Amino acid sequence: MQKMITLLALLFLATGSLTACGSDSDNTPSDDTDAGDLTDTGDQTDGGDQTDGGDDTDADGSGQPVNAEDVASIVATEVALYGTISNTVAEYDCLCNFAELGYEDADTCLADNTLEEGPLDAFTTCATDAATDLIAPAGGLDTYVACDAAATDAFVTCLEAIDTTTCSEENDTALDACSTTFNTSFETCSADEGFTWYNETFAVAVDEAGCYDALFPATAE
Repeated sequence: MQKMITLLALLFLATGSLTACGSDSDNTPSDDTDAGDLTDTGDQTDGGDQTDGGDDTDADGSGQPVNAEDVASIVATEVALYGTISNTVAEYDCLCNFAELGYEDADTCLADNTLEEGPLDAFTTCATDAATDLIAPAGGLDTYVACDAAATDAFVTCLEAIDTTTCSEENDTALDACSTTFNTSFETCSADEGFTWYNETFAVAVDEAGCYDALFPATAE
């Protein structure tokens, strides 16, 4: 549930959520070391299992490459998360809570916690390339992609309606309402097998390709 947790966390602490997201993705590749050990086991069966190793990619039974349009949609929601959504929340948090976030002024806070188009464009290119040869889940991604896009778009629209240049209890409540609305919508998405594919296949491939490094250089190894 990494994506949903990250999105919701953005509404409470922009700085912490950005760091946490990078850390979560950094933990993913450790599982791939174990996957490499499986390859060694396959070598003990005289190479015949090397073909089976290829079949592991198709373990879901589909054997079909992921649709380019589905990849584009998923990448777009990632960019919305780290760009529009994160930047909007950071703008409000830095203006209203910069001292609590450990900054002397709002401008310094914003400089540290907002992303410009350059890193987002680099992430888009990298993530798209990393996902090009992935195998789609057996049930396809249509349902998840539609749900993910609708929930994310609604979240963006909700945040855009808030005047983030004004600190008020009304705006605090509005931000909470956006969170609640998204939470309700994305619960449906997270129940789809496409969400498992997103977490266990897409996010892993994107992380291994180093795509998150452009967004979180401080966490890059």
